[in-house]
Amino acid sequence: MKQKSYQTTILLLLFLSSLSLFGQEKWTLYKETDGIKISYRKEICPIPNMTKGSKEKYLFKIENITDKELWVSWNFHFWINGRCIGCD
Repeated sequence: MKQKSYQTTILLLLFLSSLSLFGQEKWTLYKETDGIKISYRKEICPIPNMTKGSKEKYLFKIENITDKELWVSWNFHFWINGRCIGCD
């Protein structure tokens, strides 16, 4: 029973360390203001069953860098060639 507990602990530690190693993507700081830090990164995702196709995805990370609870809200505008799509 004691050996099984050690094995479980070792497996858990290996799993957690792999999460910290593989979660180190390069983020670019976009803006830091009023205790909020906004970063982004671009990810290229290949399209299945296509030899030359891919999608670009932008991922955003919003961090609270204070010890207080903060609220964040935003408006989403989609721009193509200098023209806002879906804007009022």
